[in-house]
Amino acid sequence: MWAEAITQHEAAHAVGLGFAPRSIVLNGPAKWWPEKRAGGYAAVFCDSLEEVAALRRAVCRGGERVGCFGVRLRPATVQSRFGVDLSVPGAFAALVRELRRLPSSQPIGFHFHQASSAIGVATWRYLARNFIAAARILGEHAGRPPAILSFGGGWHPDDWDAFLRGELGGLVRHCRRELPGLERLILEPGKALAQRSMCLLMRVLEVRRGEAVVDASVAELPDLASHPHRYVSRRAGALAPWAAGSGRLLGRLCMEFDVVGHELRLPRGLRAGELVAVLDAGAYDASMAYVFGRGSASVAEGPGTL
Repeated sequence: MWAEAITQHEAAHAVGLGFAPRSIVLNGPAKWWPEKRAGGYAAVFCDSLEEVAALRRAVCRGGERVGCFGVRLRPATVQSRFGVDLSVPGAFAALVRELRRLPSSQPIGFHFHQASSAIGVATWRYLARNFIAAARILGEHAGRPPAILSFGGGWHPDDWDAFLRGELGGLVRHCRRELPGLERLILEPGKALAQRSMCLLMRVLEVRRGEAVVDASVAELPDLASHPHRYVSRRAGALAPWAAGSGRLLGRLCMEFDVVGHELRLPRGLRAGELVAVLDAGAYDASMAYVFGRGSASVAEGPGTL
């Protein structure tokens, strides 16, 4: 396994953990700020035509060494803020010009990232095939086939297991047919591995007709809407999963959208003070949790302050 970083701080952290730069993929926008801390990355995927041009100049003058000069492509049929949009007039030609100016020995690669947990596996499969076709066409016009393709991550654990058991082999075979010079595929298993590593334990504060208020909120579960979460509570000395229904769990914040459970059947006899666990809260729930509404002690205290 390699490490992926989106900032120089993350890249330095990966090096500190024992990853050599040649085992680090650098991705995302503004990845060089405020200054470069390391070089010789396994792959660098540029997020814009401006970054492509800047990195190409650095490579040509010998100021930057990258194992693979990569470009992130923006999917044409899914709204995204990331990557080079080839549907913009002139973008395809500009990208090809930059790639053709690279030293002949410089490998190139392409990346796309759309979380299948958010868009669905069928849509992801369609986008992946289009991505492969775009990579082939760009390689032909640039005069060099891509050496690396990166398909991103964002997999639900169940979908990830099914993908590894079945679809991955077909994807590899398709890449071999379309891109005979391809040397490596990159997949990001982070969310699929981390999602089930944590749960959020919350206490029931108030029970209403078909609803309950809990002491958790969307501040702890910011990725709630992108994939299904399981809910369990203790019943008769054992953990019992909650079934689907018409009930809701309401968060403790005074925000209209602070609902931490939808379409749930509240257990019979649910009472204030009971504990409920929301499973599958690792990955982006844990990493994106924020402090609003937590009563942080970091708020300044003193005369005239709140």
